[in-house]
Amino acid sequence: MNRSEIANDLVVDHLRPLRCFVAVADELHFGRAAERLLLPQSTVSEQVKKLELELGGQLFIRTSRRVALSGLGDLLLPEARRALAAVAHAYQLARDTASTGVVPLHIAIAADIDAGELAHAFPLLRASMPALKIVPSQRSTADQIEALLHRRLHVGFVWEPPSTDGLEHQLIGTTGIDAFVPDDHTIADREQISLEELCEHPLVLFSSAPNPWVRQRFSSIVHDAGLEPLIAAEGFGYDGQVAEVLAGAGVGVTARSITATRAMPGIAHVPVISDQEWRRGLIWHHDETHPALARLRSILADTDTDTDTDADPWRARHGRTGVLSPRGAKQSPP
Repeated sequence: MNRSEIANDLVVDHLRPLRCFVAVADELHFGRAAERLLLPQSTVSEQVKKLELELGGQLFIRTSRRVALSGLGDLLLPEARRALAAVAHAYQLARDTASTGVVPLHIAIAADIDAGELAHAFPLLRASMPALKIVPSQRSTADQIEALLHRRLHVGFVWEPPSTDGLEHQLIGTTGIDAFVPDDHTIADREQISLEELCEHPLVLFSSAPNPWVRQRFSSIVHDAGLEPLIAAEGFGYDGQVAEVLAGAGVGVTARSITATRAMPGIAHVPVISDQEWRRGLIWHHDETHPALARLRSILADTDTDTDTDADPWRARHGRTGVLSPRGAKQSPP
């Protein structure tokens, strides 16, 4: 038996104890966990004890009145959930493939991204591949990169597709910069504002944690313009930024496609004039051969429409599409 076969046997051997452990951790009661698993309570207890012996420590603190997770149990629980979810995913993937003959396309989408291109492309993709199942999920760009590198994802849709070893990307579209302020702010009634004027105010930016490349892009835009803005605060996502703005921290800055779909009472959006914009696109592993990815890329490359224009009066007036595609369509400066 080779190492791979031994590892596979160990995985299978640990699934039942892990399932019992997670059920008890959820219920904090061996009897209810046994009912949930449709197993005798003695079996659940035996499986948990087996796992504890193998790990060399107690997973639960047991008294006559209650069951609680130990420190070791707290440490193991999220990893156990991930392991069981991965196995369930593998089984579901195999079943779907066996029933249709087509591997489902797993695509992740970054938070707060304008997915208008995908809304246009998915019906065309399904029409051209009727047996295809599209499995979307929402993940940060960093999580997408990790999943793609470990081949747990076929394709991602992200802000500012990063250049990463082992991955390829296709730019799909761009969106302008918007400032947002409370309704009573001095710039709230402005039709538009220059980048220079924007940077005269303390700014509230988005956290770099979900996608540091978006922050890097904004830093590059203001640096190229010779500006040094004061970053007064940051928020996690648009909602976090809005909270800081309403608290008086400064002027919020985000993508126009976000403000176009996230109108909030008491908040005014002001377009920022800039020739440089945020970009969005697909990323995938350079060895990915899923036929649906090639078809999706082709559909998006043939889509020469700007999903931001209707929500972007300034751009519509000035006639800039800002669409990026490998066919050499109009592009904003890098």
